[in-house]
Amino acid sequence: MTHTEDVKRAATPTTIDYLNARIEALEGRVEYLEAIIEVEILNKEQ
Repeated sequence: MTHTEDVKRAATPTTIDYLNARIEALEGRVEYLEAIIEVEILNKEQ
């Protein structure tokens, strides 16, 4: 796929919706992992 074709595909509403949903899922995963790390740090301090 050429760069131009890839840009056109990425600009479709379906792809944008998918990418936005993926970003939200990854943000949620980061928050979850940060919470786990925080709990582990607190457990080590005790």
